Amino acid sequence: MANKRSDNPAGGQADRGRHSGHGSPGGHGKRGGHGGGRPGRGGRHGRKEDRPMRHGAERSHEGPPAAADEPSPDAWFMGHDRRTVKEIVATDAGELARAGLTAEKAAQILQKVLDSAMAAMGAEVDFAGGRLKAVCRESMGKLPCPLASCGLLAKGQVELTDTQTGRIFLIAPLSVHLIANHRFLQGRGSDYRIEPEDLAQLVKLLG
Repeated sequence: MANKRSDNPAGGQADRGRHSGHGSPGGHGKRGGHGGGRPGRGGRHGRKEDRPMRHGAERSHEGPPAAADEPSPDAWFMGHDRRTVKEIVATDAGELARAGLTAEKAAQILQKVLDSAMAAMGAEVDFAGGRLKAVCRESMGKLPCPLASCGLLAKGQVELTDTQTGRIFLIAPLSVHLIANHRFLQGRGSDYRIEPEDLAQLVKLLG
């Protein structure tokens, strides 16, 4: 996988992480989001305002690409987190491991949700026996990976709602890419961040 940014790419949470669309103008940015530019509902995993979504992301090569310089702590995907990307990745990797999960496995599951919701073209898609419901919010354009030269990823996002808790998680092509290729869940406060324990619960429900 709170989205408030100006130039951000696409991916996230509801209870505490809403993610607005990732991308530049209309996507992840300085407090933009991967989705498309309009306010979204996942934000801290709990917001319910509408947000746009984009389709599919271009895959990057295997293994984490060479990282660019450490991004500014004010970058949209860092949320209010003052840690560095390396520190966030290391801490989250430990929490995922304790939950018996890897970033790669989490990304695979989220990608399936993303693909299914995008294929439904705006129609609601049920998962986990109807407990989880996903809707794609489409948006035009593409965004670059903010961490390395991985090519362009489509804008847009999927709102995944847990009907039992009311939490909304935002999933975008860029957020899935960051998890799969950089093991990066984004900083705390980012609309697209899904906490390790929440990822573990989602994978359990979706797996």
